[in-house]
Amino acid sequence: PINLPLDDQVKRLYDGVLVDCNLICARAYGADRVEDVIGRKLTDLFGTIPKSLDKLFRDMIEGGYHIVDGVGIEKLPNGEERYFLNNGHSVIENHKLVRVWGTFRDITDRKKTEEKFKKSEKKLKESEEKFRNITEQSLMGICIAQDNQIKYINKVYADIFGYSDEEMRKWEIQDALKAIHPDDREFAIEQLTKKQKGEKDVVTHYQYRGIKKSGEIIWLDQFSKTIIFDEKPADFIMLIDITQRKNIEKKLHDERDLIYALLDNHPDFIYFKDSRARFQHISKRFCDFFGRKMEEIIGKTDLELFPEELAKQTHAEDLDIIQTGMPLINKEETTGDTWVLTTKMPWLNKKGNIKGLFGISRDITEFKKVEQNLKESVEKFRTITEQSFLGIAIMQDNIIKYLNNQLANIFGYTVEEIMNWEVGGFLNVIHPEDREMVANQARKKQLGESDSLDQYQFRGIKKNGDAIWLEIYSKSINYNGKPADFATIHDITDGKIFEQKLLESEEKYRSLFDNSPVGIGLSTIEGKAIDSNDALVELTGYSVEDLNKIGTPSIYVDPNVRSKILKALQEEGKLHDYEVELRRKDNSEFFGSVSFDLIELGGKKIIQTSLRDITKSKNAEQELIKLNKLKSELLRRTSHELKTPLVSIKGFSDLLLELHREKLDDYIASTLNEIRSGCLRLETLISDILKTAELESGTIKAKKTKEDLTFLIKLCVDELKGLSALRNQTIHLEIKEPLFTQIEKEEIHQVISNILSNAIKYTPPFGFIEIKSVIQNGSIIVSIKDNGMGFTEEEKDRIFKPFGKIERYGQGMDIVSEGSGLGLYISKQIIELHNGKIWVESQGRNKGSTFYISLPII
Repeated sequence: PINLPLDDQVKRLYDGVLVDCNLICARAYGADRVEDVIGRKLTDLFGTIPKSLDKLFRDMIEGGYHIVDGVGIEKLPNGEERYFLNNGHSVIENHKLVRVWGTFRDITDRKKTEEKFKKSEKKLKESEEKFRNITEQSLMGICIAQDNQIKYINKVYADIFGYSDEEMRKWEIQDALKAIHPDDREFAIEQLTKKQKGEKDVVTHYQYRGIKKSGEIIWLDQFSKTIIFDEKPADFIMLIDITQRKNIEKKLHDERDLIYALLDNHPDFIYFKDSRARFQHISKRFCDFFGRKMEEIIGKTDLELFPEELAKQTHAEDLDIIQTGMPLINKEETTGDTWVLTTKMPWLNKKGNIKGLFGISRDITEFKKVEQNLKESVEKFRTITEQSFLGIAIMQDNIIKYLNNQLANIFGYTVEEIMNWEVGGFLNVIHPEDREMVANQARKKQLGESDSLDQYQFRGIKKNGDAIWLEIYSKSINYNGKPADFATIHDITDGKIFEQKLLESEEKYRSLFDNSPVGIGLSTIEGKAIDSNDALVELTGYSVEDLNKIGTPSIYVDPNVRSKILKALQEEGKLHDYEVELRRKDNSEFFGSVSFDLIELGGKKIIQTSLRDITKSKNAEQELIKLNKLKSELLRRTSHELKTPLVSIKGFSDLLLELHREKLDDYIASTLNEIRSGCLRLETLISDILKTAELESGTIKAKKTKEDLTFLIKLCVDELKGLSALRNQTIHLEIKEPLFTQIEKEEIHQVISNILSNAIKYTPPFGFIEIKSVIQNGSIIVSIKDNGMGFTEEEKDRIFKPFGKIERYGQGMDIVSEGSGLGLYISKQIIELHNGKIWVESQGRNKGSTFYISLPII
């Protein structure tokens, strides 16, 4: 490792093993053969640790494991000390020193010569030959450039560029520049010029791209320095071909960039964990999803990052994979609202041992939603088809792939029996005379042909042999990737029989039309008379010809009536029992009850009119109204007359109880209390009778103002909370706020209080009462639901009528049973006065009930 302390790195260099060398190197260590030194440590070759190399090694380490012209003193086993000029280059991978290779030159003689050079220039020149010998043996390319000319070049330098040394020695410096890549040429020229001039601010070590004679681009590592050559500055260049190393580095960088690009851009969550399940590498998507920075996650386990319950499970899974080597494949799990599909695999080192795990988690939330929607669609399809009154089938390759129960019922078979039919088995239930036609249409639909019929009728044969008429609607669909026939089948046997009977009944109808005691007529929408029976002529005095002369609208006393009738027919298609004043041909008037039906005759819309003379019943009705008013007036006057003695009785009872209570014995006091309670009940009854009379008189008008119905409901609940608390009942409110409408506040308060108090009284102790509101079709609907006594069908018809009280006493339930029997009748009158509706729903005795009030929204 290159990050060890300096002293440790120096020691490891001494312990380094010689892997390869040339014969000159072997001889430098006192050996005659290369084999004698290969595989030996430097300390073995020296016989001891030469401390003089400490500085050389330190300089090399501090120079990034590169050194140029480093001088070292080595003590050989024979005790001789030698000087060596060292040039070294190192290969470093993953922050570890893999190997060191280089050249060293024995400069012991040069050292001695340098000492002598001071005394003798002649000896220095003699050393030039020794220099040439050393450079020619060097593994590095060596060149001396001076005055833009190549002064010296060794064979290795020429080999690096693919030229002979003779060719390169002939080059001028401009020729040498063609061996440098154009993008690096300017920098190389600048450095070469500076070194030849002996300038100080030069770069002694750099890398650049060269161009071989063949045109191949190579990477070069150059070490250079300014020297004195022939008494002038020159550039001394040492060159190493590092193309292979650069290619390896590029491949590593490309692979690393690819991995990081994958981690940064892959849509899945990708992560690597070490042997202790700590995150080592994670994708950008992983960080974004969990809203954390990468440095917050690296080095931590799930236990330190995620909620405890989830983290314990995933951490246990991680450790199990790391320990057993068993992968986890496609596990679906949820994180909040997100679904992920996770796969975890062992992470192996170069030796195949588990060093951790890597995982990929894919966001499958959208897929799960689609899956759920598909499941719901299938369920909806099955629900719809199974509840359909039509028979439904899917046919493909002349085999029924799906059918519903209704289709099986139509033919009298079970679904299982039909699903077991062989290819073409469905033809057995087709009438022989229709079989070929049905088979041909089924074939076309299954092939998706365009000239098939979408709808037709045919005869079928049931399991019991009965013939039936069927109508089929079908279309070609894509089913499991292939065309299929989707068919809906309707049993029209009854319709066919009806058609036959209808034909037979035409004469009967004509007879009924002509002989009916009710006046019947046919006319166009425009008012032209088509036909009328004798009864209609007798009632009105008009024949068809008469009506066409004067126009049918002329028989109405009110000329605007016809437009109202036409509007109702356009909206509803009918108008029954419509009471209207009519004028006969002799100008006498009468009341008629008319029913209008919009029918189709001969492909045209026709109005069929039925008329009855109700003059007598109308007069009787008017008389009844008078009698009813008289009854209401009688009730009102009687009630007022009853009030006077009632006030006296109640007043004297209260006086005796409040002022003379101590003079009364218990029996008399109890009797007076009974009198007082009776007065209160009678007072309530009289009040209800007066209210009923007032409502029935038809003179009362609701004095409406804008009010919040929600506030009114809550007020009623608060007022009756004490009564419900005495019975330990629960009242639950689920109403919208606010609910504004136009009402007479006191009247609606009376209605809600009456219904709610009834619910409390007729719901046993510990019961439940629920009040809800909804907005529907322009109305506010308030419901008051209880789990009390409930109503029978007969009771539901009676409770909204005068004195329609249902007797609850003696039915074995703890209930309060008292009242006039007019409360719900009054409530109904009040609600109808507000253009609303009131009704009750109940499943029967002891099944509770729900009262509904509907009022228009403002």
